Amino acid sequence: MALGREGYDRLSQDHLLRAAPPAGSAVVWLGALAVAGTLFAIPLTELLRRRTAGLPLERLGRLLVGLQAVQVAAIAGFALTGRFVAAAAAFLLIGVLRSAADPLWTTWLITRTAPASRATVLSAVGMVGALGEIAGGPPVGWVGQRFSVGRALLACALLTAPAVALLSAALSRSRSEAVTVHR
Repeated sequence: MALGREGYDRLSQDHLLRAAPPAGSAVVWLGALAVAGTLFAIPLTELLRRRTAGLPLERLGRLLVGLQAVQVAAIAGFALTGRFVAAAAAFLLIGVLRSAADPLWTTWLITRTAPASRATVLSAVGMVGALGEIAGGPPVGWVGQRFSVGRALLACALLTAPAVALLSAALSRSRSEAVTVHR
């Protein structure tokens, strides 16, 4: 997830502003989208919190896989569009999905981790995320300089896509462990 995150964070506003209509200030557009994203993210996060409370771990995992897959598709769509309305919609969707998925990811990770090693695991996840951003950011920046910002954002989607497969594999592994434990 982190490999593509840094590049997206650095280049998404530039891509969005290149598609922005000439009327209005760039700061106004970015501010309006930030406010709209927050206004959408708060109720969605609360809805997901209520709906996932007490949800079996497998269903929570499937939800995370789905949210990640939609995010990859939204980043690819964002990268490929040159129209402001489509770019703004994708930009909002990506931000809202991130805001909603982050607490679910933490919940899933905590429930899959033994209490004695939980702090270490959470710390390691943070460090791996930072390393992913360090490793993924410069190559994406190079693609942006060499080719275009749109292609660099498409590279972000491609770098983020393996997270769907990795989450699916973790989910399959947790299913097989549950079958082994229940026998």
